[in-house]
Amino acid sequence: MKQMLSKTCLMGAGLLFSSLCYASSPTPQLFSFEQRHSALQTKPAGYMRTLLGDPANKDVVLVDVKPALISNDTSTLAITLPDGKTATFNLETYSALPEGLEGWVGYKPSAVKSKSASELKFDPLYYLSIVRQGDQLVGEIMVDGQRYRLEYVSPGQHALVSIDEAKLAPLDALPEAKAVAAQVASVQPQATSEHSTIRLMFVTTQQSRAKYPNPRLTLNQALQDVNQTMKNSKVNITFELAGIYDANYDESGKEYSKLLNDVTYYMKDVAQARDGMLADLVSMIVVNNALCGGGKFGPSKAAGFTAVTCLSSLAHEIGHNFGMVHNSGGARTPSYIHGYRWNQGLLPFRTQMSYECTGRSCPRIAYFSNPRLSYAGVPMGTVKDNDVARALNERRSIVENFYPSPANAAKITLFEQSRFQGKRCEMYLQKGSVTPLKDSLCRSLTTSRSAKIENFQAGNTVCLRNTDDSRNRCFTGAYTGDFEINNFDLDSAWPGELKRSVKGWPMNGSVTQVTYEKAGDTFVRLYAQEDFKRPLCTVAIGEGKTVTLNTEGQCPSNVGRSRSAQVLGFDGSQVCFTNADAKRMHCYSGQYQGDFSIRNYDTSNLNLPKGLAATRSGYMNSNAYRISKGVE
Repeated sequence: MKQMLSKTCLMGAGLLFSSLCYASSPTPQLFSFEQRHSALQTKPAGYMRTLLGDPANKDVVLVDVKPALISNDTSTLAITLPDGKTATFNLETYSALPEGLEGWVGYKPSAVKSKSASELKFDPLYYLSIVRQGDQLVGEIMVDGQRYRLEYVSPGQHALVSIDEAKLAPLDALPEAKAVAAQVASVQPQATSEHSTIRLMFVTTQQSRAKYPNPRLTLNQALQDVNQTMKNSKVNITFELAGIYDANYDESGKEYSKLLNDVTYYMKDVAQARDGMLADLVSMIVVNNALCGGGKFGPSKAAGFTAVTCLSSLAHEIGHNFGMVHNSGGARTPSYIHGYRWNQGLLPFRTQMSYECTGRSCPRIAYFSNPRLSYAGVPMGTVKDNDVARALNERRSIVENFYPSPANAAKITLFEQSRFQGKRCEMYLQKGSVTPLKDSLCRSLTTSRSAKIENFQAGNTVCLRNTDDSRNRCFTGAYTGDFEINNFDLDSAWPGELKRSVKGWPMNGSVTQVTYEKAGDTFVRLYAQEDFKRPLCTVAIGEGKTVTLNTEGQCPSNVGRSRSAQVLGFDGSQVCFTNADAKRMHCYSGQYQGDFSIRNYDTSNLNLPKGLAATRSGYMNSNAYRISKGVE
């Protein structure tokens, strides 16, 4: 009780009441202090009790929020704190998030006058990050280096929480520190795209779901902060929410190391959910306050796991997944994977991977170490030892390729009843995958009778099977796109050149696994004119095979007449067009996989997808007599 009464709340019998008056301003105020005396009881319940019981929360103040201000139309926001201090923030990033959520991030312009290109334009000791869902807000606030949280407590109730960082749980311990040097030394920088999208799946436990009134809102706000930290630090990564998986996991009595090891190695349902969401990284949100978090050292797919209690440490723990470490010390290769702290002068600070300063507090700012940036003339890292931003950029392509992009994967939604009725579940299907439903995101669906398939790729086969495969429904053919199966046991008019095969009856209520595999064939659709006019025929070509068009029953009378083509289900195996005497040849090869179009065999501007190249000798219009796949 003594600890709880030390909190400062504006409402409630037995708690200190105070009111603030501040001058009106043209800049809208995000919140004001409540004037309702009945808002709190001497024995608060629910999330308010959790907030008051946390020793790191030194002040908890009820506020009235203005949710409508979190909008792309709001360019500036002001806040006034319980001590009378005020701050105004300019919009830096607005985001329309999934499921109707909105994100607003603002900064205060820096007072430092400098012509240096490296000098920060924003003051890193001021930060406002809010996510809105309807009339509920959650946010992270920093004013003059002091952290606050805006918390949604219950319907119609929000609280402003002042954080005492000295009383937060310790940052992660390093039980694997001896292995870090050898592990990171083996990682070589890779050529990357201009920007990387990395998918992250949150896992909740029984306890963390019970803790937060709106976990989805809270976790989206935490991920927004990670993305803003990447943007601030000149790291070309955007983290995308793959999904939130509610695990039936009980934290009770478990040490922090066990929580992290369980989610990494032993929770089979989490592994299956990760596959179904194509999640490059996984973060389990826990309530154990022995540490603020823990992360496995990467970058590797097997080590892409974190456990997090303090959501403000999410970026830090993700840094470990990339192989980043705390402060300089010890021989590591490369040497620049450390956080940075500045403990001199009037403006001390530390970057995300750094431990706290010694002797005084250094605010942790939303930046990774980067010597190409400076704050008040002080570089925010060193070239030799403290350049996490560089290392993250060098390794981001490794992490973003742990799983294929959703654009390159099919997606299935299964329904309990025919015609897409009843309970449903959805998951991505990787090529070459066999997914038992009992171990997947669809494990709660005890029966299914219809399905929707999205992003099906020509040249593949998707099958719904029973346990021993004595019954199945398989779909394949020269078709790329979406299709629907409104009843597993009824035939239908399938789109394009999609074909269905049937084995055994009934299939309704019998599906226990879904497979998505390469069929082996690539399809070539030929047209008599350029730009895909006057279709002639579609030819299926197997690996190592050559099709001579005048002997193919599909288009014997149209041999040599084509001037354009569409190649469907290209899998990286070279496809070549040759004329009758094989003296002219056009070949297409590369790492690209998917469909592509040849609008005119002989045009100089093929506009092929990235990762696909053409080698052409001689003209081919009206001369394509043979097509081969995988033939040198």
